[in-house]
Amino acid sequence: MAEPKAQGGDRPLDRPAVAFTWRGFLRGAWRALPVAASTVAFGLVLGVLSRRAGLSFGEVCLMSALVFTGSGQVIAIGMWASPIPVIPIVETTMLVGLRHILMGLTLQPWYSQLPVPAAYGSYFLLTDESWGLTTVDFQRRPADGAFLGGRRARLVRLLGHLDRAREAGRSGYPRSVRVGS
Repeated sequence: MAEPKAQGGDRPLDRPAVAFTWRGFLRGAWRALPVAASTVAFGLVLGVLSRRAGLSFGEVCLMSALVFTGSGQVIAIGMWASPIPVIPIVETTMLVGLRHILMGLTLQPWYSQLPVPAAYGSYFLLTDESWGLTTVDFQRRPADGAFLGGRRARLVRLLGHLDRAREAGRSGYPRSVRVGS
C-alpha cells in the first residue's frame, strides 16, 4: 500500500520537507569536530603504511582522491605488490565499499526529496561517521540535506591525508610500527 502523499507533491504526509541550507552545512561541520581527530590519525597510519609499501607521494595522492573508504585504502596498501594486482585490489575495495549502498538507502527517504545534484553530491560525501551523525540528526530535528556535506567535505579529507602522507615521507616515520615488547 502506498503512503498517502501531501497535496500536489511527492512527499508523504508524515514526513516534513527536507531543507538544504548553509546553516545545515555549518551544523554538520560543527558536529563533526570531535570526529575530525580520527581523520588525522588515519592519515598518519596511511602515511606509515604507504611508505612501508613503497608508494610515492603522488601515488598516495591519487589513492586518496580515488578511494574514499579508509578501510579500502588500508586493504589496497596491504595487497600492494609488484606487479600491482589491480583487479583484486579494485574488487576487494568495491566489496568493502558496498556498505555505502545500504547506508545510502537508509537516507533515501530524506534525500529523495532534494534536487538530484544536491542528493547525489551529498551521497558522494557519505562516510561511516557522516552516516551515523546524519541519521541521528535527522531523527532529532527537521532534516537538512546539507548537514551531510558539512560533516566531511571530501576535499578537506583529501588534503588531510595528503598532508599526513607528505609528513610521513619527509620526517622519516618508521617503515613499520611495533606495539609491545
